[in-house]
Amino acid sequence: MPPKYVTTIREEIFYEYAKLMSRTVFTGTLNYGFISDRFKALRDGQITMSGTNREWQREQELPRECVFCGSVRELQIDHLIPRNRGGSDSADNMVWSWKDGDVHKYISFSQKSACVARGRRTVSYP
Repeated sequence: MPPKYVTTIREEIFYEYAKLMSRTVFTGTLNYGFISDRFKALRDGQITMSGTNREWQREQELPRECVFCGSVRELQIDHLIPRNRGGSDSADNMVWSWKDGDVHKYISFSQKSACVARGRRTVSYP
């Protein structure tokens, strides 16, 4: 049963789709903050269902290796430009990154983008 703020059939479809996205992103669990955020973005036209499908497909086409160091173990999807610096959740801003992101936090954005643009992983770590 959807929450009370879902009042139309169209909104119920958006809500159910947001739940489906949550199960995909959070490996089977429902994250209600995420669901609410995605529902509102769908309802308000900020994102579309077809757009989210295309982004997911593009994400699946990425090589499963860290774009910064080439590691193939313990990967996570990361923002190339952090959200707190204006980066979006679009597929163009998402990359595979080694899960121990603390190492990558010391790399400047210009180094990250140059590394990704060239397809190189020449960043050295202390």
